[in-house]
Amino acid sequence: MTFKLKCAARAFFICLFFMFDETHVGAQSFKKDVQPILDANCVSCHQTGSAPQNLVLESGASYRAIVNHSSTEAHQMLVAPGAPKSSYLLAKISGSQAELGGKGERMPIGGVLQSEDIEAIRAWIAAGAPDN
Repeated sequence: MTFKLKCAARAFFICLFFMFDETHVGAQSFKKDVQPILDANCVSCHQTGSAPQNLVLESGASYRAIVNHSSTEAHQMLVAPGAPKSSYLLAKISGSQAELGGKGERMPIGGVLQSEDIEAIRAWIAAGAPDN
């Protein structure tokens, strides 16, 4: 093989390595990406002892409370792993809860999540809602 071809082959395999490196696969993290959004926007209401719909979103309880759990407002899972369009939590923070048969106000009350935060939650759900 010529020197240029060998260099090109090495560069190709290095690129492949980084494309499939585990640190880049499933980059959405519940603890790093989603829980901080819940802490900043939801926990003031959704905390132990006073949570509407008994939906506690505090760290340590939130993942179990939302993933594969039915909504009390609609016939949907709050978070259906891998299915953002079927996840009521995403509809509720996007203001499209009525489209899924839901009711009530868009969350959080008193403000709208930034589009980046909504997209982070959508991407996490689309990635299978990993508990990481």
